[in-house]
Amino acid sequence: MRLTLDPVSVLAHILQTEGDTLQWTDPITGLACHVQRMLGRTWPDGHREHALLHLCGYVTIPGNVPKWWTEYNAPFQVHGGITYLATGAGTTTYGFDTAHAWDCVPARDLYHGTYRDMDYCYGQTTALAAQLAKYFARRLHNRPKKGT
Repeated sequence: MRLTLDPVSVLAHILQTEGDTLQWTDPITGLACHVQRMLGRTWPDGHREHALLHLCGYVTIPGNVPKWWTEYNAPFQVHGGITYLATGAGTTTYGFDTAHAWDCVPARDLYHGTYRDMDYCYGQTTALAAQLAKYFARRLHNRPKKGT
């Protein structure tokens, strides 16, 4: 007898057991990291964003990047490249998503691509934190202290 696993059931189990968010401070770089499942939302104008249920990873660094720098020319290697860049309150957040053509996006198509789980996104986010810390080492570690 051959056992066949239904991809819908397997993915439903994964979604129930891995959770929707994970936040931590990277112990090596000290940067704030988090992974978030895209659950959809309603914008103030009433537009409804669909819940694709894929995961995205984010790393926040102190300071703001130059205004001309968009997410598409950030020199960091992470799954699918940098697809999110936001500045505010003296910080910059870099992010990536797992909703590319080669990914399994749970709410779109369960039968094609590879599902990128929380563990995978944790690893990618941690790797991004290391790259950001190295790239911005002067800004992160050599900032003048107040009063000096």
